[in-house]
Amino acid sequence: MTSPYTTDPAAVVPRRLRSEGSGFFGAASPFHVGCGYAALFTQLGTWGVLIVRLADGQSWFLTTPDGTSWSWVDAVALTCTEFFGVVALEKSTRTVARVRLDSLGPGMPPD
Repeated sequence: MTSPYTTDPAAVVPRRLRSEGSGFFGAASPFHVGCGYAALFTQLGTWGVLIVRLADGQSWFLTTPDGTSWSWVDAVALTCTEFFGVVALEKSTRTVARVRLDSLGPGMPPD
């Protein structure tokens, strides 16, 4: 759900973007919002980062590629061009990774 910004609770006008099944209830972090996108670390069958474009509900689910030695751990921030997230490397080392939003591909349309 989304709504135009307001400081008046009576002026909130909710608009449904999409459903996410039980994934939202598996959320491990709060939403991080920036420049028309929202992201959170959640479970949709597997753990990963869900990025949603607030204008239309188009979304992308970033999972850890098979055979890699790292994994997504959390969402951190969004700019108008990039997503930043925490990844766990071998031996429990954490670092920040960035993904260009224009590299995400077609994604999942809203339902």
